[in-house]
Amino acid sequence: MNALLRRTPRLVADYRPSQPHGWLPSGPERPVGVTLGGHTPARDFTHHGQTYRIALSTLGGSTAPHDPAYLTAPADATVDFARTLAGNFGGSYAFDYAGGLSGRGRFQVQSYSVTVTPPTDTAPLQYGADLYVIYDGDEDPGQVLRFIQVANAPTVTGGTDSFADNGRRANPFVLTGGPTSVNGRRVVNFYQAAITAPMQDEADLGASFVAEVFLVRDTGRRDAAGRDMITVLGGIRHGWTVRAVVA
Repeated sequence: MNALLRRTPRLVADYRPSQPHGWLPSGPERPVGVTLGGHTPARDFTHHGQTYRIALSTLGGSTAPHDPAYLTAPADATVDFARTLAGNFGGSYAFDYAGGLSGRGRFQVQSYSVTVTPPTDTAPLQYGADLYVIYDGDEDPGQVLRFIQVANAPTVTGGTDSFADNGRRANPFVLTGGPTSVNGRRVVNFYQAAITAPMQDEADLGASFVAEVFLVRDTGRRDAAGRDMITVLGGIRHGWTVRAVVA
């Protein structure tokens, strides 16, 4: 292995206070989009008299178990990234997996915290996690760089299902990921506010969310079948769980 690559961690935990991320705000109460900031691995809350704990999943390894995990390729069988993506977009897009970030490329994770918003007269209890990542590397921000995320989350009928988190658009890309500008500084970043609410305000909670998000390059080329060719670079696995706290 090249000595430079051994010295270049592909994912760096660089948690910072709340800051603008350049994308739309996650709620109407915020004038501009900002991160939650910091790194809060777990938080307790009460719902219908029961105490619950939302916690970041242990994906980052033994030294930092609540950090997100760097990926060179899709790895989570529950998320089933490659097959979910191909099943939804394989007719129009061809995905080539490059085996991770290249050169000096790395992800800087600047916000990764659980969040809980108590219910109000007009909104239910909401919970989830805030993830903000900046890509720092050799890829030219002027190229067509995007992020693609596949998540596995609870469904309205119970159980979980995997889906491409693309805002129901005619392409697989995340709405809040890619080249943008933050107060005049051009960056390639990804922002995710994975927020959910109890289905029909059920009394008993117990849910999990896990996702894999990859930096990709839209090459602008087409394969023999006429499909847009997408190069999938390095990625991140992140997620959280909600469980009842037993006294």
